[in-house]
Amino acid sequence: MPSITKIKLQNFRKFRQLEINLKPEINTIIGDNESGKSTILQAIELVSSGSRHKVEAAGMESLLNKACIDDFNNGNRTIEKLPVLRVELYLSNAENPDLVGKNNTEDVHLSGLHMICEPNLELAGEINHALGQDDNFPYEHYTVRFMTFSGEPYSSYRRFVNCLAIDSSLINNEYANKEYIKKVYDSVVDYPQRVRLKNEYRQQKVAFRNENLNEVNGQIEDYDFAIRSGTKFNLETDLTLMQDQIPIDERGKGQQCFIKTNFALTRNANGQNIDLILLEEPENHLSHTNMNRLISKIADTHNNQIVVATHSSLISSRLDLRNSILLNSTSNVPLTLSALTASTAKFFMKAPDSNI
Repeated sequence: MPSITKIKLQNFRKFRQLEINLKPEINTIIGDNESGKSTILQAIELVSSGSRHKVEAAGMESLLNKACIDDFNNGNRTIEKLPVLRVELYLSNAENPDLVGKNNTEDVHLSGLHMICEPNLELAGEINHALGQDDNFPYEHYTVRFMTFSGEPYSSYRRFVNCLAIDSSLINNEYANKEYIKKVYDSVVDYPQRVRLKNEYRQQKVAFRNENLNEVNGQIEDYDFAIRSGTKFNLETDLTLMQDQIPIDERGKGQQCFIKTNFALTRNANGQNIDLILLEEPENHLSHTNMNRLISKIADTHNNQIVVATHSSLISSRLDLRNSILLNSTSNVPLTLSALTASTAKFFMKAPDSNI
């Protein structure tokens, strides 16, 4: 299974430039507010998803670095000078020829994925018209491309890294729950099977209407009752996850957080389809006991890659400080604790909670 060895950002949100090396198992990203922890997780998720829809939903105005836009507006406002946003994920699986090539900023034969957001030159006339107006930046005329380092395009229908993101800050949001369930479903069911199941589910709705509603429809004139279908009413929108016969969205916030994370880690430990798990502040809503249970679950998961963004010194120390990447809101240069001795790291892993 592939793992990310390095991520490089250019003009992505708060970062003009950023380069971070990742370990194949556990990585903990630590930093204060506005240091860029969520930005890194978002970049990884967008590139691994290959989804134009996710980029459009985030919005180019949100994704493009503000400083590079200010530099553009204060300089020569020509189409050639418009900034380009790049995110590169360097991958470990160099044996896949579809991933290996020189289409990266290092111009070296390596394995990886590349997301590029740049002006759509097919709309050069419209872009130049927008640039003719003071302080008008042509966000709407940007386009996004996903390609492997070999130069081959990819999309959400053909993903090379299967990524599952869990944001505990959205744990009680209905939309977030639906999105999480859909991500889990997508990660365990391949695309041809999803299409087949969706078709069979729609056929079941048609059969229910024909077999069960005919009598009712015979009692009314001009109208018929039917079962909703379409993109908003299909198998994927109707699915939920259950534990002990209780839907997870009916659980408390803390229990939802634990169930979702534990479910992902369990699949991860069994090597079942999920290559990468992104955990956004997993400490939110958890009791001290469940926090320790969750840390143990993460620590015991070694098959695939996990990236945790956290404010918690308990999480970072228990997961081995040598796995830590430290960010600061006033600097774009990450620091690591990889040079710590094994004995020092072990001391903090075993220290009493009150001493952390």
